[in-house]
Amino acid sequence: MSEILPGFRAAPPSPPSRPAQQTGTRRDGGAFPVEYRCGRFSQTGRDWTIVVVRDITQNKLVEDKLLQAQKMEVMGQLAGGVAHDFGNLMAVANGNADLLRDHIGDDWRLVNLVRALEQGGDLSRRLLSYARRRPISPQQIHLSDVVPKMSGLLKQAAGSSVELRTNIEDGLPGIDADPGELENALLNLVLNARDAMPHGGTIAIEFARLDPDAAAERMPGGKRPDDGVRITVSDTGSGMAAEVQERAFEPFFTTRAGRGSGLGLPMVQHFAEHAGGAAFIESVAAKGTTVHLLLPAARRDP
Repeated sequence: MSEILPGFRAAPPSPPSRPAQQTGTRRDGGAFPVEYRCGRFSQTGRDWTIVVVRDITQNKLVEDKLLQAQKMEVMGQLAGGVAHDFGNLMAVANGNADLLRDHIGDDWRLVNLVRALEQGGDLSRRLLSYARRRPISPQQIHLSDVVPKMSGLLKQAAGSSVELRTNIEDGLPGIDADPGELENALLNLVLNARDAMPHGGTIAIEFARLDPDAAAERMPGGKRPDDGVRITVSDTGSGMAAEVQERAFEPFFTTRAGRGSGLGLPMVQHFAEHAGGAAFIESVAAKGTTVHLLLPAARRDP
């Protein structure tokens, strides 16, 4: 060190400085996390203190992602265990309901009971799928073949006060996906959009060829797809605040207390990732929300 700093001599021994963290401020006023360490040295008879400050924004992002992944793993294990037992109970209840129907017919109370049991069974299947305990059967599907078959269900889910518009671009490539998961994903998105428009509005579903370059930054690992499909579901509803968007894909998070399970959007993300793609949200409060699904083309020809 003396060759670099003439007159340098080591300062008296002192306890090593432990890294500390603070919030820094950028020139534009934005805040960011920093880590700093302090050290002492002497030169030309004077004692000096040196402070090393390091921007740890990327470290924090990695830590947050790791914690979220660990949380999702625990939640998935919990959801799978609960759903398995719950599904068994639903099977017993459904069997008893069928026996009752044989004796008393389609009594309205029994009809309501059966409907509630079906909803419970659907929730169980969602939980099992999220926990990856339900068998998934990906296959090459063409949206121009399967989407028209879902139109009736999607219109029914949207309700009479909502206009549902669907557009499928010609010549789209096939995708590797489970048809049931695709249907559930679209149904969840339509139901979410409908609930954001209690006084009616418009839902637009578009199926188009994705831009590989634009999609690359969203894809897992930043991998650029050679081809693929972009599905967007837009509404003219209330939109989402920034803090809601940040948690939208978090399991069991919902802004509809008592009415939502908080599994709709996580299931959509789950579907996109299983198909090798990604999902993200764009939303403006009081103007509407658009959910994007980016799905790579099938890896093989039919």
